[in-house]
Order: sequence, then C-alpha cells, then structure tokens
Amino acid sequence: MTPTLRHKVLVVLAALAASVGIVDAGMAGQWDLVAVFALVLIPLVGLFGALEWGRQAVPLRRDLATWLRDRSALTGEPLSIVADRAVAAQRAALGEAEIADGSPEPHGPSAEGRPAGPS
Repeated sequence: MTPTLRHKVLVVLAALAASVGIVDAGMAGQWDLVAVFALVLIPLVGLFGALEWGRQAVPLRRDLATWLRDRSALTGEPLSIVADRAVAAQRAALGEAEIADGSPEPHGPSAEGRPAGPS
C-alpha cells in the first residue's frame, strides 16, 4: 500500500488522541492509564516516521514484481537493490542519468548527436 496524505493524517490524529489521553490521565494521577496511552503513542510515532521518511512504495504489475523476486533470488541481492538498479538502468536509457552530486544531468545533445531525454 502506498502511503498517502490520508494515512498520515489518520496516524497524526490517533497520536494526538493518545497524547491528550496521556495528559488527562497524568493530571488525574492514573499512572497505569498513562502507561497504556504511551504504549499506544510510541508505535504511532514510529509509523508516522516510516510513512514520512521511509522508502517509497511503488506499485508494480504482477509480472514485474515476480521478475524482481526471481532476480533477487537468483543473484542473492536484496529485492530493494535489484529494484533500484532496474529503475536506474531505465532512467539512464531514457537519458536522465544523475551526476555524482545527485542533481539531474542537463539535457543537451547526446553522443549520437540527437537530443537527450524523452523523444
């Protein structure tokens, strides 16, 4: 499942509710309830971090996903490395390779004398 803004908002709202519960239970002196709300809040914070800063999920056709899994099993490399390399090879084939500093390569004439980039 690809994380969307809706998922992030739901996680933030649940974390906000748990935070309010922690404050309310703390003010009432119910420390066991504070612990329960804290146990709910901690995974929500982790989930939000994963949704915001984790690797992006990209949906693939079933045959491409099968090819990636088979290739990963054949080479012994992690699936993410095989997928990264496949996308990078396609990007290079389209003339959109990155320069070493990560900035996109400027579109100019390619080695064959035709403009680089999508045609």
